[in-house]
Amino acid sequence: MALSGSLTTNAYNGVRSLTLNWSATQNISANTSTINWTLIGSGSGTSWYMTGPTKVVIDGAQVHYSTNRIQLRNGTVVASGSHTIWHNTDGTRSFSIGIEGAIYSYSINCTAQQSFTLNQIPREAKLTSAPNFTDEDNPTIQYSNPANLPIYAYIEVVNQSRPIAERKITGSSYTFQFTEAERNVLRSLNTTSNTQPVRFVVRTDMGGYSLYAWID
Repeated sequence: MALSGSLTTNAYNGVRSLTLNWSATQNISANTSTINWTLIGSGSGTSWYMTGPTKVVIDGAQVHYSTNRIQLRNGTVVASGSHTIWHNTDGTRSFSIGIEGAIYSYSINCTAQQSFTLNQIPREAKLTSAPNFTDEDNPTIQYSNPANLPIYAYIEVVNQSRPIAERKITGSSYTFQFTEAERNVLRSLNTTSNTQPVRFVVRTDMGGYSLYAWID
């Protein structure tokens, strides 16, 4: 996995080639990576070679195409830009880069293509433990929060999605200090038995959608 890389075409006459250098910045909440790239001339020697057209394709999207003929030396910047891609729901992502160029030719004669795997973006919080408790207790939950984002924890009635208590939390554990009103709600859930199933839930809001994890 990486946040930067490069690839280089075959060299015309064993001397001049094209190299694309890239680096990525990641947005945890949006679950995206922005690929910042630069296409330059590479190879040995100081001579220039007329070059064009040139093309860059990132993750299937054409991000550069030019038919301009330029004097291509080692280090000549041909083009640059950025391209944002979404990660998978588990935060993983691989993508491909392809480059083409016509060096000392009007037809494409120098190419390269390669796949890269980006760093995995940390995703939603997960509950790791939750206790049984009475209506007099202040139960403590344990959870993982790999993205280190503010999350919401709440207790609801099983099969009803009826919140009893909800809190915005951070860290890796949280103790519910129930209000008297919340305790009264708990006591009213079942008047014929001294037990009542409830569910502990953590919710992570990311990129306009919510991810849930729970323990009954």
